[in-house]
Amino acid sequence: MRILLVDADDDLLSWLGEELGARGFEVLQTQTGDGGLYLYKKNSPFELVLSDFRLIPRQKTKDGVQLLTAIYTINPLQQTAIMTSDANEDRGKLPQALR
Repeated sequence: MRILLVDADDDLLSWLGEELGARGFEVLQTQTGDGGLYLYKKNSPFELVLSDFRLIPRQKTKDGVQLLTAIYTINPLQQTAIMTSDANEDRGKLPQALR
């Protein structure tokens, strides 16, 4: 089973990748939303796409919500999840459908 991880925090990304890999998952990872979109288009589908809410803004994606929205337009059945270190603040920024 394959998982796509997207997080700007290199330490967290490495740790999650190692932990999931040790449990038998094939993990692809990147630090940017644009990188995540590229990997998704090249390697989809995944069992799960897990993205941080806050990403380094790039040309196509400014944050995790834009990334997951772009993936949804490609494959509405793709399982996705978003993570954040500040749920109270970031929850208000999510579209109503993701709350």
